[in-house]
Amino acid sequence: MDIKQKQYTQKFGSVTGLIGIIAIGFIFYFGLSAVPGLGMIPSYNQIAGDIRSPVNQVYWFLMNFTEPNFYGGFISSIFLLAGACVAWQLSIRKSKFAGFEICYGNANMWPWIFAGQVLSLLITQYVFGYLSLFEKGNTWIPTFIVLVSVPASMLYLYGPSVKNVLIVSFIGGGICTPTAYWISQATASLGIPGAANNVFAMAIVGWVAGSICNALPMDRVEVKKIENPNAAPEDHYSSSWLMRRTITDLTEPLFYGNDVAAIFLLVGVCIEWILNPAHATGGAMMLPAIILSQFISGGVGVFLYANKYKELGWYATYVPVVCTAPACVLVFGPSLPVIIFASVAGAVIGAPLAEFVNQHKADYMHGTIGNVVSMGLSTLLVASVMHCMPWF
Repeated sequence: MDIKQKQYTQKFGSVTGLIGIIAIGFIFYFGLSAVPGLGMIPSYNQIAGDIRSPVNQVYWFLMNFTEPNFYGGFISSIFLLAGACVAWQLSIRKSKFAGFEICYGNANMWPWIFAGQVLSLLITQYVFGYLSLFEKGNTWIPTFIVLVSVPASMLYLYGPSVKNVLIVSFIGGGICTPTAYWISQATASLGIPGAANNVFAMAIVGWVAGSICNALPMDRVEVKKIENPNAAPEDHYSSSWLMRRTITDLTEPLFYGNDVAAIFLLVGVCIEWILNPAHATGGAMMLPAIILSQFISGGVGVFLYANKYKELGWYATYVPVVCTAPACVLVFGPSLPVIIFASVAGAVIGAPLAEFVNQHKADYMHGTIGNVVSMGLSTLLVASVMHCMPWF
């Protein structure tokens, strides 16, 4: 059966691909669980406990890039950014190894997106000095919010220019971290998972920034597309496509959306875990379970909604990967029943809910608002159901 015939006869993605990606998740789960840590890099508590140290501040700066994945490690962040740079070069050089073109088929956007993320995080950490919140007794500060919300989303809406980068970086650097911090403080007694608070904060700052930018004289810049004649044709129903698309979801929070960068990220995560398991995931020691939950939730989501990818070009299957599934693991523990239930439930409801919310947003708001609202609602719903089940 050729690809065209499959489009009319196959509703879901590849069963073989789904089994394969879940099997890889279990390899990570059992493999990393069996590795003894070497203690060769500082633990999370050592870094957060002495955040005034310039070296630890550099560590913290880098850790933000993988905080959206629940990894929060500086080595994994370095690998992720190196992979993104490689993916960008492969795309602009029209290589057959470019994978899914970085930045959603707009590879020329990546240097601008990265510049906005770096500048906004510098503003967050050093201009507004939000690391001082550690002095109030906090053991974690949501400085990563700016990387996954305002600057990147607004640059996608308005296009790249120096003026736009400066505007959105200062807006994001000023409002993202305090908004997330205030929400977490206001809901501290309600038992809401911290991840849900963070994504609701992303929705709020996305709405505020979108409204501000809509009122400002922002540049409107078109991005030159890169046509890669060497790119392999996409078969949304093949096992390889499902597996590639699933790991790609790991880079979606930063607006990269590339499988090459995702592979680099996973290599960095493994190295980091081996060097010190207490470094990643805020010292929670749950990285193997988190990765397994991400592979299951991503694989099931891509399997269920392969037709949506074919119809729309992209679908928000990353919603449970970077919120619902790992958040429930942190709340309920790293047991296999928790991992499987949270992953499958999140995969079923996450992407359709994001689509529904985005169908009702204003045109001057980026689609990430619907995605993060879905993350928050999905996490609350799945966690609430699990709270009612005594075996969790």
